[in-house]
Amino acid sequence: MKPSLKVAAALAAGAIILTGCQKGADASSEATAATINGISVSQEEFVAFMQTKPTVRVIAPDGQVVEMQVADSYGLQVMQDLVAGKIILALAEEAGLAPTEDDIENEIKFRQGSNPTYVEDMKAKGFSLPHIKREIKLQLSQERIQTRGITIPMGNVDAYIEANPEQFVKPESVQLQVIYVQEESKMKEADAALKAGQDFTSVQQMFDETPPIERQTMGQPGGIPVDSLYPEMKAAIDVTEVSQTTTWVQSPGGGWAICSVMAKHEQSQVEITDTMKRSIQRQLAITQGQQANDMGRIIAEQMRIANVEINHTELQKIWEGFEKKMASVPPQGAVPPAGTTPPAGDSSAAPPTTE
Repeated sequence: MKPSLKVAAALAAGAIILTGCQKGADASSEATAATINGISVSQEEFVAFMQTKPTVRVIAPDGQVVEMQVADSYGLQVMQDLVAGKIILALAEEAGLAPTEDDIENEIKFRQGSNPTYVEDMKAKGFSLPHIKREIKLQLSQERIQTRGITIPMGNVDAYIEANPEQFVKPESVQLQVIYVQEESKMKEADAALKAGQDFTSVQQMFDETPPIERQTMGQPGGIPVDSLYPEMKAAIDVTEVSQTTTWVQSPGGGWAICSVMAKHEQSQVEITDTMKRSIQRQLAITQGQQANDMGRIIAEQMRIANVEINHTELQKIWEGFEKKMASVPPQGAVPPAGTTPPAGDSSAAPPTTE
């Protein structure tokens, strides 16, 4: 069984991207990705390390940044996601569900309805506007495939809100500036600067080692839930007034942190807006669609039969091992052909976002 021409073409586009990376590395192995005190990191070195990086930093449930070992190869995971994305886009195109540019623009406006700084927040995470639009197109395509044939009446949304009042409560939160350092010597230097009268922001700029995304989240007007803080920091903030600074607290994962408390917010009810009700309606459709259209199974089966050509030498070997692993697993039932189910009456939006 062979993939459709559109699926094959989409996958070929991914292969072309990798071909370009490989040729670029061969033709210009001396191209520089960065310099550190005059010492160069080549593009080739950067790509090779990214493909085989054994660990990644993640934000744990307690809000701490921890180092975790990756499953399989990091490069393989990136390529799996790229291939899966091409499959989703191709299936949506074949089913007549592909989002238009207007759909994408409307989705951005929809997300800004619940988060006016949505685009700015995404850019702060490293997304360019074209990248944001590509991600939205992919998310819209997946939602449309998953929810085709499904209609959720607004009455069901009202019933869901009434049955789940605990989901519509803003938890107690705090808005913070934080200085986090890993070494005790740095903590002492930062502490000395604060005691000498330097303002918190200036000292933060000089010493803080908090990842930028986490720092931005803590400083947002809505703040972060108090219960997400580790106990020692929560206790320190509880006894610190707004506009005051906590004591230094040792982090469970190592290092020290001190916070300037910018604002405290009591628990309150969430305002149920039309945008929120539409988001709930879409999420209910997605939940129902997970039973009828298992995206994980659909993508796995399409990936199994697709003719994927990886032209990057090192990654090709890893991918071949992945394909052998896939071939050893029996198919999990027939995959419904794209477009055989009537599209949902309203399939113009992507899954609700919390950004």
